[in-house]
Amino acid sequence: MQRIELLTMKIRNFKGFKEFTFDPSGQNQRVYGENGTGKSSIYDAFSWVLFGKDSHDSAAFIWKPLDKHNKEINHLETEVELTLDIDGSELILSRMVSEKWTRKRGSDSKSFEGHETVYRIDGIKTTKTKYMKKIEEIIPEETFKQLTNVYFIAEVMKTKDRRSLLFSLVENVTDQEVIESKKELKPLNKILNDRSVDDMRQLITEEKRNVNKDLDRIPDRIDEVDRSIPDLSGLDKENLNTRLSSVSQAIQEVEEKIASFSNGSRVTNLRSVIQTKEAELQTAKSNYQLKLNASIEDLQNERTELFDAAMEANNDLMDEESTQQNLQKEIESFESEIKDIESEQDKLREKFKKVHEESYPEFDEHKQSCSVCGQDYPADKQEEIKANYDKEKEQFNIDKAKQLEEINLTGKELTKQKESYADSIKEKQEKLADPSLIERLTKQRDKVKEQHEAVKKQIEDIKNQVTPFEESDEYKTLRKEIEAIQEEIKQHQESSEEQLADMKKELNEYKQDKEVINNDLYQFNLVEKQEKRKEELIEEEKALSTRFGELEAQLFLLDEFVRTKVSMLTDRINDQFEFVEFKLFDQQLNGGLKEICEPIVNGVPFSNALNNGGRIKAGLDIINTLSRIHGISVPIFIDNAEGLTEDVNVKTQMIELIATKGQEKLKIEGVA
Repeated sequence: MQRIELLTMKIRNFKGFKEFTFDPSGQNQRVYGENGTGKSSIYDAFSWVLFGKDSHDSAAFIWKPLDKHNKEINHLETEVELTLDIDGSELILSRMVSEKWTRKRGSDSKSFEGHETVYRIDGIKTTKTKYMKKIEEIIPEETFKQLTNVYFIAEVMKTKDRRSLLFSLVENVTDQEVIESKKELKPLNKILNDRSVDDMRQLITEEKRNVNKDLDRIPDRIDEVDRSIPDLSGLDKENLNTRLSSVSQAIQEVEEKIASFSNGSRVTNLRSVIQTKEAELQTAKSNYQLKLNASIEDLQNERTELFDAAMEANNDLMDEESTQQNLQKEIESFESEIKDIESEQDKLREKFKKVHEESYPEFDEHKQSCSVCGQDYPADKQEEIKANYDKEKEQFNIDKAKQLEEINLTGKELTKQKESYADSIKEKQEKLADPSLIERLTKQRDKVKEQHEAVKKQIEDIKNQVTPFEESDEYKTLRKEIEAIQEEIKQHQESSEEQLADMKKELNEYKQDKEVINNDLYQFNLVEKQEKRKEELIEEEKALSTRFGELEAQLFLLDEFVRTKVSMLTDRINDQFEFVEFKLFDQQLNGGLKEICEPIVNGVPFSNALNNGGRIKAGLDIINTLSRIHGISVPIFIDNAEGLTEDVNVKTQMIELIATKGQEKLKIEGVA
């Protein structure tokens, strides 16, 4: 097991301490003092240097020293240095916080800008990240709080987190183990159907809630059906059916009379004659148009052929014009290239002249003597200088000749390009010199267009000379015959309108009677339909009630499963502790279970009536178990330790903080 012991803790300007050294040297200690003398501050300093929090796991606490008016004292450095023994190796951890004050531009006074924290490991300054990582490597913060504070797990930790911690200490009980432990739970194998107990409980609870809602709604729905059943008093179904048959027969007879009257033989025959005359009129018009089209058919064909020929001639002309335009553009492009070449040739001539006129300077005899003292160099040195000059001059002449040769070659190449462009221009200008093709194509197009327009005018003249069919004698004769028949039909209809109106009025009255009878008969159908719906709702209520009972039975089994599983887990968990037991669920008045996590000592709940000594004893028992399971021990701080009246076998360093009346200054004693 890894053992961590507190050797020394140096405190400076922390809470009520100005300078204080706590030196337990890894041994158990008892710290005596009245309330307010700083016992708890020792524990706070220990937690603060490690995690920046007080012994109650709060980062928002007052750690700066206060003056007599309980105001923070500024411009102080607060520092706590901790020396730990970790399995025989010492580790020094230090946290120091100072205030930052700056003078803003234009101000005579300094203003507070925050705090700056310096972290050190074994005296070496480090970053917060590396500092916290080092502590985490030794022991995680959560584990440390569990092992150093006797009240943390039983009092500070949330119930849900406490339960999770306890369940993590033992091997989990499988659902199948729980089911096999009681024969009453065997039906769960079919109910669960490969689902977890929690998932099945959620599904059943949701279904039960929905079934209950449906059950609550059914009485209202039945009442609604009852209220919607019509009153049949005063209605005789057999009499209504007899009347319906009689009215339907009367309607049929009147409708036949109206149809017979509206479709009288005289009117029918006259309308048939009109249809015949209209057909003759359309036939005459079609024949008249066919004769006209036949007389100009040849001209129409000729017009179409001339139009196509004109379009073809125009396309040929446009193609030739486009070709000549392209030739002209190419000539202009080549002329532009020639101008660019001539400009480049002028530049080459200037460059050739400039290079040709360049010459290497004559040899300077003074270079053969020292420029400082004026004495001639030795003969071999003078020869070397002259040889270097000749070599440089020779290289200059070689480079000059090469440059002139390159300029000549470039000029010749440009001349070739210029001649090529000139030949191309001459060739294309020769093609443009003959305008006869354009003129011929233009004349050909204009001739065909004139022929097309002449035929078009000839067709229009023929059409204008023809008399319209509507003005022909044949049309006028047929039109008069049709109008005479229409007039005869109109006179016949006007004489019988009053009689037809009376029959329609009678028909409408019969239809209204039929609608009233049908409405009364529908009430009988509606009663039958609503009675059937009521029976369906009653059956549905029975089925829902049955299902509700089944779901309650299943939930009871699931609750029994949970009770059994929790009991098994509770036994396993409580076996881990010497005298602390944990109550993990509470029976509700409705038979359900409420998840809790209450430590109990000798039957007394931790949060209820357990005295301070019992609370400390329970906390130490819990720490003993966790230390054994985690394989690590850390110093334990016990506040209000005066309540502990019996020894508890704890295999780790203990620091007891004991409130002692009359002890105005801290008194520290080692414990054997």
